[in-house]
Amino acid sequence: MEWRSVKYNSTNNIPPPVYGHCISLIRKDKLLLFGGYGSSSVVNDQNLEPLSLQIWEYSIEKKEWSLKEYSCKEDFNTLMKNQLSDKNQRVPKETIGGHSLQLVAGKLFCYGGFVSEKGSSNDLFLFDSQDKSWYQNSQIHMKDVPPPSFDHKTVVYKGSVVLVIGGWDLENYFRDVHMIKVREFRSLRLVDYSNENFEIEELPKKEEQEKNQTKKKSTLQNSEKNQNFKSKQQEQLLNYQWEKTTPTGITPVLRGFSATIHKNMVFVFGGIKKNSQKFSNDIWILHINDSGEKLVCIWNKLDDVKGEKPSPRAYHSACIIDTKLIIFGGIGERNQCLNDLYIFNLQKMVWKKCNIFGYVLPSPRYHHTFTKINDQKLIIFGGKGSNGKALNDMFELVVLRW
Repeated sequence: MEWRSVKYNSTNNIPPPVYGHCISLIRKDKLLLFGGYGSSSVVNDQNLEPLSLQIWEYSIEKKEWSLKEYSCKEDFNTLMKNQLSDKNQRVPKETIGGHSLQLVAGKLFCYGGFVSEKGSSNDLFLFDSQDKSWYQNSQIHMKDVPPPSFDHKTVVYKGSVVLVIGGWDLENYFRDVHMIKVREFRSLRLVDYSNENFEIEELPKKEEQEKNQTKKKSTLQNSEKNQNFKSKQQEQLLNYQWEKTTPTGITPVLRGFSATIHKNMVFVFGGIKKNSQKFSNDIWILHINDSGEKLVCIWNKLDDVKGEKPSPRAYHSACIIDTKLIIFGGIGERNQCLNDLYIFNLQKMVWKKCNIFGYVLPSPRYHHTFTKINDQKLIIFGGKGSNGKALNDMFELVVLRW
């Protein structure tokens, strides 16, 4: 493995130093950066100066950043177009950090975070990277909506289920797992019910698309039927939004941990323990069982691990390549920033400290991002350094051999 410092082709247009941000790979050669805190930000009673609501795109091939301005369209919960009186209300208006960002079926789900002038949030926004627009999910009448939190983690299970794990709100730590089944959003599309006569267009499921090319349509002729259908369909869509599950087993109660998914297992590492406020270097596994009607989750702590374990830490980063869990950096028990790298073999359950080649190593940092580009390359960006200042440098970790 080898570290490579990335030299931007243009230094005139790059994101400001930031930590607590999110980066997602939206195409094989394109990254998207959203949110985060600035250099003097402290999530506490002290100064809070988060990054403004900017979206930055990074071209991996060209090594260039570009600042984007995207509009907001409809409320994606009802999937209605041109029905908003104030479109500005549908885009994240406050600055945000400690949130999560996951790409699912071409859509970026932005959830929670610490929002300026509001505190912790449970807002859910969707960003469509194809039509370059924000959408917001109205959660007023929903059940099982997660509590407002930040520093939680999200993972995507089987490409269609987003799981929200943990988080806190400066006082309370949350241990439940919430999930949203993304595929359910695409089951129905409503078409212009501003008039008494309107159409419902039912979209066939994937397995039925080849057999059923003719879309079913039905028309309701009076306002009473119109209203009944609206209520029924709105209820159906809302019921599909959030589901809450309380995993069995001893539950880790942490903040600042990492969570990565491999097949039907979520690997949680590190973090700060609730009761003792001590840093952790334990590995927990959240096993996901989807054999029944609902997902069932079971927590299990790995006690019998071998090799050289990482020191206890929090706000580090983690990625999985093949069957290897890679851990980088973080902040340690004595508030020291770290820049070491460890690999955990998921099959053998063995830790290994890596001696990495490279002329320039990433400086110690925490609250950065670690993004998998492919099986040979990962990218680290930003974070908070040893001097307390945010960073905006970038490094590539190239996997030459294990």
